[in-house]
Amino acid sequence: MVFSCAVTYPRPFRQPPAAPLRWSGLSVCLSKWGQSQSLWAQRCFSDGQRLGLDPSLLRFSTRKPDLSSEDEGERREAIGMFSEAFGLAEELGVPQVCVTPGGEVWDDEDDRQARLTALLRSLNELWKRASQKGRDLLLEVPIPGHLGETPEELETILRLVDADLGLCYDVTAVEVPESLRHAVRHVRVGVADESEMNRLEPDLEHVVAGWYSGVVTVESMLARG
Repeated sequence: MVFSCAVTYPRPFRQPPAAPLRWSGLSVCLSKWGQSQSLWAQRCFSDGQRLGLDPSLLRFSTRKPDLSSEDEGERREAIGMFSEAFGLAEELGVPQVCVTPGGEVWDDEDDRQARLTALLRSLNELWKRASQKGRDLLLEVPIPGHLGETPEELETILRLVDADLGLCYDVTAVEVPESLRHAVRHVRVGVADESEMNRLEPDLEHVVAGWYSGVVTVESMLARG
């Protein structure tokens, strides 16, 4: 496994957490997009490279504008925002860009199906734009209360999307079902304290043993600004 430390806007990045891990990459997380966020991301990746950390992931935790919105204006706004981000990722040499499946969904089956249809359209469009920039498009999962929160729905998304879509899977509280492992291209894990950090690598070896050897982004409150 390759370990990447995470920094979240607007927190400055200076050094990765002191830990018994071999840090080799940096992942940057944004909750919104604009000129100030773009400049901040550039600064973080530049600081990381001075420390020998390669750009790993540009991750968006934002739910608005919504890629699964039935409002075409909002959906187009989201497409435009992420298209700009692909340009930045290309400029900075960030290989992967991660997006969320949009806002919360309700129990109403018709609403969920309509939102799923809108999300699939968005992912198809984004994948084409990401491919033009030579970037890898990932979908962040699972997020409770959102599309793709169950393995069954994720399998449906992967089956119906007309794109080479990868998954950025959060293994903090759940393990990855065997049926989805082929699509996982990035793993995320949250660490709350030093004791969790110290046992992280052997714990992860158990979780991903035999099927994943890629980048693991570690999101920790121990990162030093």
